[in-house]
Amino acid sequence: MIAMGKGQSSTEYVIILAVVLTILLVGLSLMGFFSGFSSDTLTGESQSFWANAASPFAILDTKFAGSSLGIIVHNRASTTLSLTGMSISSGNSSYAPAGFPYNVVPGQKLNFSIAMPEPCQSGKIYEYLVLFNYSTDSVVSLSQVGGKPLMVRCVS
Repeated sequence: MIAMGKGQSSTEYVIILAVVLTILLVGLSLMGFFSGFSSDTLTGESQSFWANAASPFAILDTKFAGSSLGIIVHNRASTTLSLTGMSISSGNSSYAPAGFPYNVVPGQKLNFSIAMPEPCQSGKIYEYLVLFNYSTDSVVSLSQVGGKPLMVRCVS
């Protein structure tokens, strides 16, 4: 039997503790990485939904800079629609561009600018619920609410 000295068992304890702490730090850093990755994933899913799945109105692009939120809206329907209103909301606040109604032919894109009450914080992601009010030749007062919130990153 080999006798171990007090110094050897202390060294082994310190090495095991160092390995455990290293694994813990790597795990924590990965969690931080994935939480940032998660917000990017949610933003990408939101943009994909609004550009490809939303109908009859799609949101092709957004740009939030300063106090202005720019939105490009596309009529994906095969008929002309009368866009009578559009709003985005967050919490108890609702915001809307001016100038309605718009007669939007199939495939037409409209650029809207919404004045926000405060400048956005650079890099921050904002989440909005979107509502479109519209009519067709045969049906008045239709609404489109998104299946996913609109996620917009501030670029200023």
